[in-house]
Amino acid sequence: MKITSILFAAALICGTCSAGYAQRRPQVVPFLNEQTDKPLTDLEMFQDIYGTAVIKGYTDLPRLRGSNGTLQITIVEFRSTASNTRVKGVVADVTVGERLNEKARSFIEYAELDALIKGVTYISKVDKGVTALRSLEAVYATKGDFSISNFFGFQGDARVAVTVGRFEPKTVFLDQTSQTTLLGQLQEAKSTLDAL
Repeated sequence: MKITSILFAAALICGTCSAGYAQRRPQVVPFLNEQTDKPLTDLEMFQDIYGTAVIKGYTDLPRLRGSNGTLQITIVEFRSTASNTRVKGVVADVTVGERLNEKARSFIEYAELDALIKGVTYISKVDKGVTALRSLEAVYATKGDFSISNFFGFQGDARVAVTVGRFEPKTVFLDQTSQTTLLGQLQEAKSTLDAL
């Protein structure tokens, strides 16, 4: 009798937990800020517009190959015909394999590009001499969960990591030459968007 009661209570708890999980509201917009239930950037907000025509212009820049995957930078401009609003910026996609779930995306707003360019320029010049400690990491991140870091392992080898995505982030490791190319692409994106 006592064992039956315990098993019944355990089944009831499991059933309640799974029912609560099953009723969780699905996320229509990727990269939501769960605390405010709003997209992190204006570019993400445009991914959730229904019932009106949305114009999405984009230019893919050359894909950067890393040691474990690729980074694709895309210049974007989104327009809503109903509200006559426009947003522009950059989309960063990291792919670490062939399957769809091995890809992640972050949005970078136009207003963040100047600071991002300055941040990448700064961290690309950081060397191990700035700290007496054995390891070092210099990081710059945007509000849309794009981050780039230069880091030095305990053996002194320099690495560059780009991470994108909020819920299942993906990281690609680049060399110093690719980091310079990425900086050039961000500057190109800024110049292109300035002209729009």
